[in-house]
Amino acid sequence: MYDYDAIIAGAGPAGSTAALCLAQAGRRVLLLEKKRLGRDKPCGGGLTPRSYQRLEVPIDDLVITRAVTVALHLGAKRLATWKSPGESIWMVRRTEFDRRLTEAAVAAGAELHEAEPITAAAPTADGVTAETAQGRYTTAVLLLATGAEGNLRQTLGFTEPTRAMVGLELEAAVRAGLQGDVAVLDYSVPQGYAWAFPKGEIWNVGVASADPNLGPHLRERLVRFLDENGVEFANPGIGVQNAVGRRIPLWDRRAVLARGRIALLGDAARLADPLFGEGIASALASGRLAAQLTLDLLAGKVANLDGYTALIRRELGPHLERTRRLAALVYPAPNLWIRILAALPFARRFAERVVSEDFRS
Repeated sequence: MYDYDAIIAGAGPAGSTAALCLAQAGRRVLLLEKKRLGRDKPCGGGLTPRSYQRLEVPIDDLVITRAVTVALHLGAKRLATWKSPGESIWMVRRTEFDRRLTEAAVAAGAELHEAEPITAAAPTADGVTAETAQGRYTTAVLLLATGAEGNLRQTLGFTEPTRAMVGLELEAAVRAGLQGDVAVLDYSVPQGYAWAFPKGEIWNVGVASADPNLGPHLRERLVRFLDENGVEFANPGIGVQNAVGRRIPLWDRRAVLARGRIALLGDAARLADPLFGEGIASALASGRLAAQLTLDLLAGKVANLDGYTALIRRELGPHLERTRRLAALVYPAPNLWIRILAALPFARRFAERVVSEDFRS
């Protein structure tokens, strides 16, 4: 007899979604979060239609701005302004968003332990043991939604991501340089982009790149982006020194995402799309898919989670592969592609599809 049917490490979008789905099915779920809820996370906080269409809980009251207009820049030059006739980007505060998902899982019956990271884990003959500073637990399955960082994956035999975006971002009130609810994307950054996302009186600004040589110079790129757009923060004490960094593992179709009764979810599974570095949509999907396979295991339909890798490749792989190919085309010549986007209606419709729906083939 196990202590829990499932232990989930990490109460972000992937982990909380898996916990919610399993708890709703009446399973005993332990959700372990390494920090206290409410901590800030480096994230632009923009939910694409691919993200919010996957949500298991309502978040309308958390949406600060619904951005429908995007200004496409190449450095200081604005090349195009694109107003989507369809779905918008929902801007949220990541802290509130994550808390909502976690609280929904707890309300459904999941047990939450805050500030309790897993320090060690090991497979057994018919399950997994997980150890924390507070105790030792047994479980039928262990789902790791621990984000981009952490040594636990390696100790359990999973390889580390080989390709990632590195980003810097900060949120602050702005008194000059940005307008209304127009989001700004600047593609002068090698293998990446800089952004400014409106959130009411607050703006989220940042820069991200998959170029390994640019990592040490991201603060300089962020300073340049802010200067080129004339951005002045309302608080003179706020600046790029306050920007927080993060690593975003990008999709790798060769990665093994499950071993026995242990599986990787969200950023831990390197599911961010290579075009934008957007990972919330895939995190939500991976949480639901991992929960479905776990229910099959608990019902005796499968003996382990080894089929999870193939499930992710089938359900998410076509879209992520398409964005990988698009990134390989767009980032070497962003000027050309932005001009094509501005000039050709069918190109704009295609771009809307990229952020709004999954490519299935």
